[in-house]
Amino acid sequence: MQFAVLIRCLDTDKIIEDHFLGMVNVKKTDAESLTGKMERFLISKEVDISKVMFVRFDGCNTMSGVNTGRS
Repeated sequence: MQFAVLIRCLDTDKIIEDHFLGMVNVKKTDAESLTGKMERFLISKEVDISKVMFVRFDGCNTMSGVNTGRS
């Protein structure tokens, strides 16, 4: 399985920019595993995760807490 990572940021001119960072391969789809993979991926791309203000999941119940996400 894979998930795509995209970020949206505000540049110095206050213009919103969207960036596709890549695809992440996953074996387990529980929330803890997916969150860990996402965190390591963002750190590897030098994204300062302490500045993240919002996270959106495109209908992913595992990440939003609706289901347990056991696979």
